Amino acid sequence: MAPMPCNIGSRAAGLSVVCSPSINRSRFARGFSMIELLVAMGIIGILVAIILPTLGNVRKEAIEQKGLVHLKTTHEMFTMYTIDFKEYWPYFTDPRDGARVEVGNARATRLSQYFDASVTWPLALADMYYSGETYHETTYWPDSRRLSLVYSPSFLASPEYWREDMREGRHQWVPTRFGQVRYPDDKGLITFLDRQTAPGTADVPSKEVEFVTAFVDGHVGRFEELELHEPHPEGEGPREMDGVRISTGFPVLHTVGGLLGRDLRHEALASAVRGAASENQ
Repeated sequence: MAPMPCNIGSRAAGLSVVCSPSINRSRFARGFSMIELLVAMGIIGILVAIILPTLGNVRKEAIEQKGLVHLKTTHEMFTMYTIDFKEYWPYFTDPRDGARVEVGNARATRLSQYFDASVTWPLALADMYYSGETYHETTYWPDSRRLSLVYSPSFLASPEYWREDMREGRHQWVPTRFGQVRYPDDKGLITFLDRQTAPGTADVPSKEVEFVTAFVDGHVGRFEELELHEPHPEGEGPREMDGVRISTGFPVLHTVGGLLGRDLRHEALASAVRGAASENQ
């Protein structure tokens, strides 16, 4: 027999009953109040606000680490190239051919200006080092819309070309060799300009730009502009000069003195420059 609610009448009649507390079903049928919903939503909002930045930082760190691996892998490939080609750094554009040459392989061909080699190198080296895969995953920064890592143009001309008092012209656009690098731990080889302007333009990057760079000796790091030596002010040359891609100097890319120069400031000098910049603001 189903339990009956306790009442005085059943006890007076001498009936043996099992008492069951009465249930107010209307209490459960009414749902949540507006206040309860608002409190729940507030708690969820707080949790989301706490978790999202953490997830964002984790994603950013994962991209950073993957990007550093890409830089190191590219550095190893460039080093292999110097072994295969008698210490010469990658060089596949010819200034004598009207500064425009055909690079790439049968599946991807592109007419390129001389200093475009700094960004089209994945295309030119695909067959020999990337099994024919043009713009292999390791040749660009993760989550950057496939912006290729930049091969420093300072490796595409003689050291004299990168000095203001010795720059003469296109006859100084020549291949360079590993042994010409005077400071392997201070000379950037491959870099990614974080928050850079549109690729292929001569626009000056914002002051917030950071340079993630692999150096000739193999170490990799991220640097602010103030931690790097100032570049040759004209970049690769005057804008009207055929073959020039960027006519405004970028650190690491347009190193004063080329392979004989340094990209990293001494730590004390970098601190002094940073302090002076803060005072001027």
